[in-house]
Amino acid sequence: MSPPAPSDLPILPDEVTEDILLHLDAAADVARAAIACRSHLRVVRDRRFLLRLRRSLRPPPVLGFLSTAVRDAPRLRFHRPNAGHGGAAAARAVARAGDFSFSFLPRDAATFTDWSVRDVRDGRVLLSRRRLAGAVNSTFLDLAVADPLHRRYVLIPTIPDELVLKRYSAEMGSEPFFAVAAAAAARKEDDDDGEVVVVEEEMGSQFHFQVIYNWMSQYKIDTFVFSSVTGKWRGATSFSLLPSRVIQDPRGMARYHVGNCFYWVHNHYGHALVLDELEMRFSLLALPFPDMMCKKVQSQGIAVFDAGEHGLGLIVIRFQVMGLEMYCKKKNDGGGGAEEEWRRHKLIPYPEPACGFTIVAATEGCLMLEGTTSCSDDSKRSSRYFTLDLKTFLAERWFIPSAKGIGRPYLYANYPPLLSPPSI
Repeated sequence: MSPPAPSDLPILPDEVTEDILLHLDAAADVARAAIACRSHLRVVRDRRFLLRLRRSLRPPPVLGFLSTAVRDAPRLRFHRPNAGHGGAAAARAVARAGDFSFSFLPRDAATFTDWSVRDVRDGRVLLSRRRLAGAVNSTFLDLAVADPLHRRYVLIPTIPDELVLKRYSAEMGSEPFFAVAAAAAARKEDDDDGEVVVVEEEMGSQFHFQVIYNWMSQYKIDTFVFSSVTGKWRGATSFSLLPSRVIQDPRGMARYHVGNCFYWVHNHYGHALVLDELEMRFSLLALPFPDMMCKKVQSQGIAVFDAGEHGLGLIVIRFQVMGLEMYCKKKNDGGGGAEEEWRRHKLIPYPEPACGFTIVAATEGCLMLEGTTSCSDDSKRSSRYFTLDLKTFLAERWFIPSAKGIGRPYLYANYPPLLSPPSI
């Protein structure tokens, strides 16, 4: 007697499928599951699922970096890792899906310079252009926020005259960048009841963003904030570097983000400039080394990061020890106790001992290092790029550029195109 025909497998409710997919370890695994099954694909394409997924995963992987190229190279470029890199396949898919030359942005060569990258966060890219000399209102930069995967953009209005209380010069330092904590709603308890509320809030605000604009002279910083909700700028805060002048000039300092704060650092200064973006208040933070620590590199020799249970972390390039020194200090949460001193935590060896290194870019949980071979003939020097995971402190070679003229890199971290809904 032949065995009975197998009955059809029961169809799982979408809610159960959603919970199963959320337990996968990586975004790439979710993407593969979605491609393999039509019902899985339907679940994955739901906005609510995508938002829950982004909250459950580690920070998105670095898929490449954007740069405003110099010399005769194309103006805006997207650089992918070499074949064999762990993220090469996902980066290739992103490069195919997106327009990283930003050809969809408006251009007017008679009035404006071309677009330049200023910041990258959450799949969005902040770009700027300057009106040519003699144009009306040529002091402030023109800004745009773009989503290269979905070819969408928003032009940001110019800072209005009523907010400008003094005369600004185009020679002053101009630094626009994305807000982080201030642009997101405060997170509620991560339990079964609270999560739905949080997801619903995020679904209603996934297109919202804020841009911070710092105007800097040697002595003072004026800060403006733009909100996509109101569509308006507001004057947020200002900070005088007088009379202490522990920071001689804020222009050219490297910016990092940890928790609710931005940190600006420079090898020549023994203090960091700190902006609490929730309170919109500047302060100074003493660093564990004296002024003029090293003149061989500029601001690219030091980085601030989240050291987890060790508190606030600092990575410092030291030529004397041929490695990256890590310092940590516990954050003072306002409990009234004494501020903890910095302590040296560990030494991270250079990825390649024959190279001299600088820190050229950062995103959540990751630094990008540029290694340059030593050679008396500048024309024969070569560079290579590495990513450094700030949890494992493992470095992975990214690529060796085929030509010079890359310009400043901005790390592009995102999930595969299938898991990346429009951000604008």
